[in-house]
Amino acid sequence: MGGTTPDAAPRSHVQAISGDAPTSRAAVAALDGAGVLSPEDLARAGDDADERSVVVRHVLRRHGFDPGAAGAAAAVLAQVAGAVQERHGGLVQRMLRAHAEQMRQELLGMVADPRGLEEPLRQAFAHWLQNAADLPISLVDAPVRAFLDARGIGVEQLEGAADAVDLNIALVDDVLRAEVEEQNAEGGGAPGAGGAEGPGEEP
Repeated sequence: MGGTTPDAAPRSHVQAISGDAPTSRAAVAALDGAGVLSPEDLARAGDDADERSVVVRHVLRRHGFDPGAAGAAAAVLAQVAGAVQERHGGLVQRMLRAHAEQMRQELLGMVADPRGLEEPLRQAFAHWLQNAADLPISLVDAPVRAFLDARGIGVEQLEGAADAVDLNIALVDDVLRAEVEEQNAEGGGAPGAGGAEGPGEEP
């Protein structure tokens, strides 16, 4: 792979790649507009022979990065994006969810005596992480569980489906919960919920 590697980049270049916050946000928006913000595309940003590298460096230079800093930034972006590709299938949500789960477990560990309250606490902390940090973590509360059980769908399948269409699983939670609540309000109850027997509807 061509280009400057992060290890070889002068310290001044590495320090320069962050820039100021407004400029960095504008550069990210421009990369998105150019269609090169996905991990799959950014993973090629360090390869001088790849057109995506040319686009990334051009965008960075237009946002105040000098050529050396743009090259160092492209190499760092390529390294990070490559790691997301390798470890998380190129899905940033999957990476964030893994850390969100770790944070939920850490929060549970802060409760002095959680005996008998583990599940309510797990849901409460997931709800807090969803809203306070916009993290893609599922509550899997009673309405969502009823929806999944009725269709024979596991939580991992739901998360995979959300990842495939780039939806935050927290938003999917809200949609499923609203659907179940609407069915309950109409008097039918959620498929598989409210004491209904049988496997429920097929997807």
